Amino acid sequence: MKNRITFTGITLFIMITLTMACRKENDNCKGGTGGDNSMMVYLKHHSKLITAVPGHADTLFIKYDTNELPGEDPSDFDTFYVGDTLTDHFMITGLNCGDYYLFGAGWDTSITQRVKGGIPVTIDDDAGQITVNVPVTEVH
Repeated sequence: MKNRITFTGITLFIMITLTMACRKENDNCKGGTGGDNSMMVYLKHHSKLITAVPGHADTLFIKYDTNELPGEDPSDFDTFYVGDTLTDHFMITGLNCGDYYLFGAGWDTSITQRVKGGIPVTIDDDAGQITVNVPVTEVH
């Protein structure tokens, strides 16, 4: 019995060590501006696109170098973009590889309610342009 416990412990230690040793992290990737990557970002409430309508602009807030919601106050974010009625998405260019938290808010005309929500995003070193759907839901 003691040998079995020791063998299990050693096996577990080896598996954890190998897992940690094989993790690939790119220390050169830090979310922010100055890179060659871009994001095409859509706000979606279920499958419905949320776009700017007169009197209710949609807004995308971005926090660099994190994958966690920093808060919901605009000052918690590094930058923001306000949508217009001519397009159904946000085009964010000049981004480094790395982590980002996207938080969007807008107006769902089908339910006449404000919707908001967010999602973490990681951009790989050679991503180029990625498409991101930010899920939003009713504000309660």
